[in-house]
Amino acid sequence: MSKHGISLNGENISNWFDGGFQDYLKHQTWLGQFRTLHEDAGDLIDGAQILKFHQAANFLAVTQIFKSLKAEEFNDDPVNYTRILNAFSRLSRGALVFKQYEDACARLEAARVAKLDPRRDLATYRERHRLNPKDVEAALQYGKALRATGQKSQAVAVLEQASIANPGNPQLLAGYGRALADNGNFQQAFDVLSRAHDPEDPDWRILSAQGAVLDQLDRHDEARQYYASALKIAPEAPSVLSNLGLSYLLSNELPKAEETLRRAHGKAEQDPRIRTNLAVAVGLQGRVAEAENIVKAGLPEDQATTNVTYLKRLLSRKENAQASVDKRLAKGAGRSE
Repeated sequence: MSKHGISLNGENISNWFDGGFQDYLKHQTWLGQFRTLHEDAGDLIDGAQILKFHQAANFLAVTQIFKSLKAEEFNDDPVNYTRILNAFSRLSRGALVFKQYEDACARLEAARVAKLDPRRDLATYRERHRLNPKDVEAALQYGKALRATGQKSQAVAVLEQASIANPGNPQLLAGYGRALADNGNFQQAFDVLSRAHDPEDPDWRILSAQGAVLDQLDRHDEARQYYASALKIAPEAPSVLSNLGLSYLLSNELPKAEETLRRAHGKAEQDPRIRTNLAVAVGLQGRVAEAENIVKAGLPEDQATTNVTYLKRLLSRKENAQASVDKRLAKGAGRSE
């Protein structure tokens, strides 16, 4: 671009000796900038930042083009210079697009994190349920949000009314049964879940939930039959394996509990419930340091410290640890749905 704002190309190359040369000198400062870009590209790649790889490639493209040039190519034909300038301009615009792409990804990530807040869902689905009490999805999500925010009795009431308004709906019956179990109404929960179960078209999630309820009723052998049926439909499903591992934990069969929970953890390493359950099974066998490593692996320091503190509280008195686990399970925590 000349000082007159005219693009450098073959038609106005006469401007080369009328101010355009000053543009040439000015753009020599770009060389230093390109060296910096090259270094930045290396840093981006070394940092293994996935969203930065395109930007790094852009930087490298600029520097490789410039590196391939020879000074005499400019002198032989100034049009070559304008062509390179235009290429640089396109690459610069590309860098801007990548920056916009990064910004969009950041906004999406912020929206994803915000969506994880159950209080946000609570307000959304409360209104949807109020406007249409027969909306099955709204009732299910509203009940789930109520449970997530500790309003378990209200979740039971909402899903009970929704089940009455939509008689025989298996999804609502399953949700209602889980809410009852979460609220400590185990026998009623099992009865409702049995109504949700269809022998002709069994749902492994419902079978697993029935097994979890039976465990709370100290009917462990029966519970494991339900887990076995669920695993035939969904082999190695981590949520079912987790519930089976807890079943062994409740009956103090610790080696079996550990082996099963390790299988579950191998399928869902990021699930905090499975991670904690495995750590409890390991810790109850006296391997406390190993258990602490399990609950804090790959987590930020503050979260890791919180998890270790909770685990130590569970295992502080080994003779009472089993009772502590039972109490936690009775509240519905640690179970996978």
